[in-house]
Amino acid sequence: MTAAVTRNVLVLGGSYAGGRAARLLSQQLPPTHRVILIDRNSHHNHLYVFPRYAVVKGHEHKAFIPYAKFENKKTDSASAESKSLKPAQKVLSRPHLSKEMHRVDSTSNILLDSGPQNPTDGKDHIILHAAVESIGPNSVTLSKEFPEHDLTNVVEFDYMVYALGSIMPVSLQMDQKTLKDGTKASGIEWLQHRQRVIEQNDRVVVAGGGALGIQLATDIKNTYPNKTVTLIHSRDRLLPRFDAQMHDIIFESLTKLGVETILQDRIELGSNTTLDFDGHVEEKRVFTRAGKRIECDLVLMCTGQKPNTELIRQLSPSSIDPQTNLVKVTRSMQLAALEKTEDIPESNAKRDILTSLKDSYEGLQASKYPHIYVVGDAADAYGALHAGHTGWNQSEFAVGNIIRQINDEKDDPKLYYAGKPAIKLTTGLNSAVIQLGDDITVNDNCPIDLDAASAWRFSGADTTDMRI
Repeated sequence: MTAAVTRNVLVLGGSYAGGRAARLLSQQLPPTHRVILIDRNSHHNHLYVFPRYAVVKGHEHKAFIPYAKFENKKTDSASAESKSLKPAQKVLSRPHLSKEMHRVDSTSNILLDSGPQNPTDGKDHIILHAAVESIGPNSVTLSKEFPEHDLTNVVEFDYMVYALGSIMPVSLQMDQKTLKDGTKASGIEWLQHRQRVIEQNDRVVVAGGGALGIQLATDIKNTYPNKTVTLIHSRDRLLPRFDAQMHDIIFESLTKLGVETILQDRIELGSNTTLDFDGHVEEKRVFTRAGKRIECDLVLMCTGQKPNTELIRQLSPSSIDPQTNLVKVTRSMQLAALEKTEDIPESNAKRDILTSLKDSYEGLQASKYPHIYVVGDAADAYGALHAGHTGWNQSEFAVGNIIRQINDEKDDPKLYYAGKPAIKLTTGLNSAVIQLGDDITVNDNCPIDLDAASAWRFSGADTTDMRI
């Protein structure tokens, strides 16, 4: 089979959602189609261990997981589940979660079934390590060519799954040199740099009491008990999307460790406060909106995570929510729009998006590009928590609908409904709190490396040498 007669299904982004989509597509596509997975990084960045490894030394190499091989078979348990869904049925994102997959003896910060699932070259499917520079109606422009695959830097597609996620808050944002390099070695160097920055500063302010802020504050104080650590959160409760008991447990953990927690306030950053890229404070103090002065050497900003949606904005501006910058999708996970679109070409994808509109946000319209799907942190997915496990589940629906369309199946599209938020959150070096549905569990026996090997094994990577 040559590239000239093979039709491409592109997946942009090889992390939790994109990696899962590529794996399922490689197992279900007919011989006429192939998956091309495009990611700028040489390894999957296991983001859920980044906060820990930015503080604790000696494990940073485990955060970068080699891409595993595509399995060129047509079904597995997950794809079978996806195919079994009834058309237009309300299907939760599996908030019940099995005990086997969600054991409380590890803290990969949510649940191993959200693991990378990252494929590389199989018999027909390929992975390209490149940055995406632009997206057209039926092609993408990449930062480089791939002559070994007979590909220029413009790659055509019949279908696309957009899974480029979000841009991390400043405290865990890689510098441009590291981002451009995209290798495991540069990622390790960056984490080691973050470790040195935290080690060398005695008075640390963590701005933002979400999962990232809580993890950094507790890990820093647990690792360096003599440091002064202050956590500032704008709300009256930590993790307000979850049960109130979660706040109580986390607040108690912060207090026991000696972290000063300030609620209903925020840092004022302006002309009287100067931060460099690493968070060093030139004035050695910050002020809060309520007027409180806090002496500090380092500010770790854990707010301001942004959806990575600029490429979609350039293609289809009316698909972006102006308030959140998230991409509007139908419940079939197809690219939608806020303005009516004329002259959508006839296709199975058009049929599906028009069918799914009646169950989607009121006022939502079909976009000109119903063959483009958006999953994960970039998608406005009907209240779904932005987390690896939700993107993983959304990919099953996107892939199921793509396969239906390619196979010319006439049943209605599979529709995604978000389940209850679920989270696994560390509250110190060896402790975690987990909420799954209505159940809350506390674990005080967590491994220091957050059981990274489980994520490696789940993604199909060999753990014999985790430095490769």
